[in-house]
Amino acid sequence: MSKRAGRREQARIHHPVGVHLRTQTDKRWRVARLRDFGWDGACLLTQDPLKADDLVELRMIASGNVGESVLKATVVWTRPPKPGSELNEYGVRFDQTDEVVQATITDAIRQVLSRTDEADKSSERRKARRGPILGCSISIRLSDDVRADWKEVKPTNLSISGMHFCSKQGVLPGSLIAIRLEAPSVEPIILNAKVVWAQPAGPGAMGYGIQINEGNTEQQLLYETFVQFSS
Repeated sequence: MSKRAGRREQARIHHPVGVHLRTQTDKRWRVARLRDFGWDGACLLTQDPLKADDLVELRMIASGNVGESVLKATVVWTRPPKPGSELNEYGVRFDQTDEVVQATITDAIRQVLSRTDEADKSSERRKARRGPILGCSISIRLSDDVRADWKEVKPTNLSISGMHFCSKQGVLPGSLIAIRLEAPSVEPIILNAKVVWAQPAGPGAMGYGIQINEGNTEQQLLYETFVQFSS
């Protein structure tokens, strides 16, 4: 192994990172994740069905910002979802001769390492990210009633730890709900969440605070990616 290849292998980041994904057949950006990545390629997790030799485009998300550079990659291997997961696994290869791609990966590695070094400040970062939702719609239903219609609610603010919304639909604290999030130019996502508090929010309406399923790292990352995209 050359020294250059050795340095690149050592710099591979085994840390989940949110990305936007689109394919040749569907040009709408969707949220996905990289389980690990480096200059040569990445392990991509997504619900999208892909096959070997498919070409995909990825847009990195780091430090709360959507990167401008679009990374083109080729699928080199595929794996079905692991037990309890809905996400397919794909190995993708980047073009190591493309300077823009390599510069983008280098910047993403630096930012991920920086975030890791400042993990003790995560609470402050979460508070700083809380704010109004722009162009985002939220619908809910009770998790155990999959046949029920989605009920749209009024979002007030969100952060990567949870969100607030108002609704005339009565929901008790402790209830488990399913949430459908939609924003312009990105596919809707459905997540599980728990209502942690409720309080009056005006005539006939209640305000609710919810927490995204913290026991599911895949859903946490999909939600954080959505927040970063829609903020």
